[in-house]
Amino acid sequence: KTPVATLALAAETLENKHIVEKPDKLATYAGIVKYQSDHLSKQIEKLLRFAHTESGRLHLAKTTVDMHELIRESITHLMPLIQQKNATLQLNLNAAKSCMLADRDYMIIMITNLIENAIKYSKEPVIIITTINTPEHFILSITDNGIGIEKRHIKKLFRKFYRIRNNEEYVAKGFGIGLTIVRKIVSAHTGKIYVESVPAKGSTFTVELPGLK
Repeated sequence: KTPVATLALAAETLENKHIVEKPDKLATYAGIVKYQSDHLSKQIEKLLRFAHTESGRLHLAKTTVDMHELIRESITHLMPLIQQKNATLQLNLNAAKSCMLADRDYMIIMITNLIENAIKYSKEPVIIITTINTPEHFILSITDNGIGIEKRHIKKLFRKFYRIRNNEEYVAKGFGIGLTIVRKIVSAHTGKIYVESVPAKGSTFTVELPGLK
């Protein structure tokens, strides 16, 4: 269901006095309303940001950011989804140098989108988040055990409004612009993004960003 349809259903259910009289049921449906409201708000924000990025280059407000801190913050933002999907997250934050010059808000959007996709496209999500350094770069990799991506789809992944269908199974909600925004953010920071995937096994998205010199 779309967020709007789910919200409507939850609101209709809350009109039932028998539900309202049961605190556990009330809490459950209140949680659904909150989560779907947040989800809808994020989708609208994505559309607005996408419209802005389409009009020209991103305007970056660069400061020194700690990517490990931003990864943890992004996970906190996604906690309702993590709990809903009963996802397991494994953090291998091995980069000794995790700071860089970047736009904090855009970095959080980029990280959140990648983790969110990894969770949403997995039936029983096990997500591995890894960081390492090379002499010049900070590397972030996010690996999932999801539906995977056929080779013919990989080149199209970052096109606006492009979404993968897999026999209608585990198809996530959204507008198909998340990865387009991710690519724009990475490119604006003079970085690169790579995708490796095996259908029915999972995918790894790797982001390479310039480190602090």
